[in-house]
Amino acid sequence: MFSRHLLRFLIAALAASSLFAQQKRIPPPGVAIPAPERAQLEALLAQKRAAFEKSPDLAVRLKAVDWALRYNEFFKPEEVANARAILDEKFGQPGLVVHGFKSEIDDSIQPYGVVLPPSYSPTAKGKWRLDIWLHGRGDTTTELNFIHDRLTKRGEFTPPDTIVLHPFGRYNNAFKFAGETDVFEALADIQKRYAIDPDRIALRGFSMGGAGTWHIAVHHPGEFVLANPGAGFIDTEEYLNKRPTWAMPSAWEQKLWRLTNAKEYAANLLNLPVVAYSGEDDPQKAAADIMARELSKSGVTLTHIIGPKTGHKYEPGAKAEVARRVGALMDRGRQTQTRVRFVTYTTRYPHSHWVLVHELKQHWERAEVDAQLVPGGIAATTNNIGRVEFYFGPAQAPFAAGQPVKVTLDGRTFDAPGPRSDGSWNWVSPGAELEVYKRPGLQGPIDDAFGSRFVMVRPAANAPAWVKNEFDRAVREWRSIFRGDALVVDEAAVTPELMKSANLVLWGTPQTSKLIAQFPAPISWPAAKDQMLIAIYPNPAAPKRYLVLNSAVTFREDQSYTNALQTPKLPDWAIIDTTAPPDGEKPGRIVDAGFFQEDWRLAKK
Repeated sequence: MFSRHLLRFLIAALAASSLFAQQKRIPPPGVAIPAPERAQLEALLAQKRAAFEKSPDLAVRLKAVDWALRYNEFFKPEEVANARAILDEKFGQPGLVVHGFKSEIDDSIQPYGVVLPPSYSPTAKGKWRLDIWLHGRGDTTTELNFIHDRLTKRGEFTPPDTIVLHPFGRYNNAFKFAGETDVFEALADIQKRYAIDPDRIALRGFSMGGAGTWHIAVHHPGEFVLANPGAGFIDTEEYLNKRPTWAMPSAWEQKLWRLTNAKEYAANLLNLPVVAYSGEDDPQKAAADIMARELSKSGVTLTHIIGPKTGHKYEPGAKAEVARRVGALMDRGRQTQTRVRFVTYTTRYPHSHWVLVHELKQHWERAEVDAQLVPGGIAATTNNIGRVEFYFGPAQAPFAAGQPVKVTLDGRTFDAPGPRSDGSWNWVSPGAELEVYKRPGLQGPIDDAFGSRFVMVRPAANAPAWVKNEFDRAVREWRSIFRGDALVVDEAAVTPELMKSANLVLWGTPQTSKLIAQFPAPISWPAAKDQMLIAIYPNPAAPKRYLVLNSAVTFREDQSYTNALQTPKLPDWAIIDTTAPPDGEKPGRIVDAGFFQEDWRLAKK
């Protein structure tokens, strides 16, 4: 007779295998490469390795071919010739460049493409306009195909006298999480190499790149001169409600859509010019229609260029109109914002122009700042804000030197000192600052730890099998989805310096990990022996860094077939019943889950 646990296991395994058969994994399996061609490529790699590893720009090419061979990522036979081509340092069309940089997240080498205009000269006077172009989804657009494309194709838009940056975005994640970080890392790297005008940087993209443009623009409205999204998606619920097999998830997962949904942050576009594009017959036109609906609530009409009788592509006439409008805004450049209206739901996204949110009263509820420059100071109102800062960098303060600044905040007036001698100025609203609280970069959820530097601590030999399997899966999926080798150390190698430099991901239980026992989570370990704790919380030994227990990014293999499902699936903590086997959507049966309070303590039920 089957035991109850065994029967449950078999039923879950059958359901999981059926689900696995239905969903598309990425990257897809590659094609077989004939042994002689494989041997030739391996020999060429060996020949090039020593020289290429000295330069990030060449190391990305080495990685692209090495990973294609190692992980079966040749998807067409002709890609073997592409691999040989990119290993030739001189390969590429004039004006097309591929650079590489070492990511702060995991020390991986990541690529980006650059299109230089015919007028470009490294000795030219002045600074260059920069357009950032976010690419569309391509399940086979791993490093090899991305680099080959960037050396042979100029892209959708190549405006005159403009450098175009093509971030890789760590593959197919709609430029969220580590993909979002990649955009800013690539931007920082290109600014070191070329004379970029910081007041003429545009964010643009189409399809998945359009989704990425909406996402990054509304969450970082002060970083760009304009946003030009084409097609894409802007939320999870409305996008997936059109699919008959999709059902609404848990309450905490729905709440966490407020991290990634663009539509909730639409009001931030009041301080960022937007030119949207859609084909008239493209189902993804719904993205701009929804954003137009949300912007109208703030009294703004979205500029939406529509290609007549056109599907998922640019119509020539509409494309020309997009280029004209974008060009006019870029010629004007960045404008000083005398009024900043800012919406957020989390201190992960805390700033717009000269407004910086330090604390929320309640995470995942709408928080607002409406701040305006007035003669001699600032007048502002807030909602759901704990503490807020107003700041201007050197030579940016709009106040008279030697004169105090009056700040009126929610009806209270404060006298602040005038600008410093370098023309900078800031003021932080009063309030008791807790030693540990949810603040920018330290507010959860679990997925937040993986957008900045993290190190995984290998589970001990006596760790439960579930822990070891989830650790192996985490390392494997990080490579597949975010295109890096996760940094892994043994627990004995963890030092105070390491804890200060990275978020630590611990795997095990208090019985198998000294660090888990030494730095317990704000929630008690489950008493049932078959239950495991997943959690994120500040590291007591390094309060500006996270500790994560038994988890990586919380969306799983079967949820990457659409970018709309690449969202956080777990909040700050969860208890997992490991008698239900993990599958492509969950790490086991979720017994309970929730958010810690603003002071990182467990909320009373």
